[in-house]
Amino acid sequence: MMAERKIGYRLSAIGYRLSAIGYRLSAIGYRLSAA
Repeated sequence: MMAERKIGYRLSAIGYRLSAIGYRLSAIGYRLSAA
């Protein structure tokens, strides 16, 4: 259980970082398309 919990925590942390990066990229893309 501990190993699975650590893996799940790492995946959630990676997903959070990727979503933050994706949000920034989408914001930049929106600005470019609006301009």
